[in-house]
Amino acid sequence: MGLTKTSTHGGAATALAAGPGFTLVELAVVVAIVAILAALSYTTLKRVGVQATGSNGLSQVESLLRNAREEAFDRGAPVAFFMHPGPGGAPEMGVLIDFNSDFNPGHIGTSIIDPSDRLLYRESVPAGVVLVDSSSSALTQPLPAPFSGVPANAPCTFCPGNALHVVVVFNPDGTAALGETPASFPDGGSFTLEAQDNGQKSLGRLTLAVLSRIGTVAAFER
Repeated sequence: MGLTKTSTHGGAATALAAGPGFTLVELAVVVAIVAILAALSYTTLKRVGVQATGSNGLSQVESLLRNAREEAFDRGAPVAFFMHPGPGGAPEMGVLIDFNSDFNPGHIGTSIIDPSDRLLYRESVPAGVVLVDSSSSALTQPLPAPFSGVPANAPCTFCPGNALHVVVVFNPDGTAALGETPASFPDGGSFTLEAQDNGQKSLGRLTLAVLSRIGTVAAFER
């Protein structure tokens, strides 16, 4: 039975009953619940962080492709975006200025770069970013207008053998040339990337499409 305290307020007597406190068992249960919630929150935050990292990797590639087009306008010279296996096989990406308009896409992936060209950027492809597998269901979805005429049914529609050998040359007149044989892609082309975690689980897919006639770049989450 709890203690009873009598207090007087305004001439009236009021009885205050002190209720029982928490037991050790109850406190232990509360602590356990808090610990479980904290663990769940950490796992969720970690997963969100990994997904954000994958999304950032895809965004980096998209930004570099768009920047290459802007550089072509700003410098009044063809500017090439490339993405390919670099020395040692590790994939890399970059942008270079083709001052003499004689860029050879076949040289990308080798150590041969014309001395007259200027390399603006060259770096490893963000970790976990790869060309999507050719069996991916993402490749069965057509692109919306005005890109509906751009093929998107392969990991890279203008790369030789669907290998990671992406080359897009943006010209200062607004047009774009794709791959090693640009005349073969008058409507444009696309390549679809996937961000994967360490267990190769997909964190997101992004199709980057280019219209050859006007050089417009668009990104579509797949």
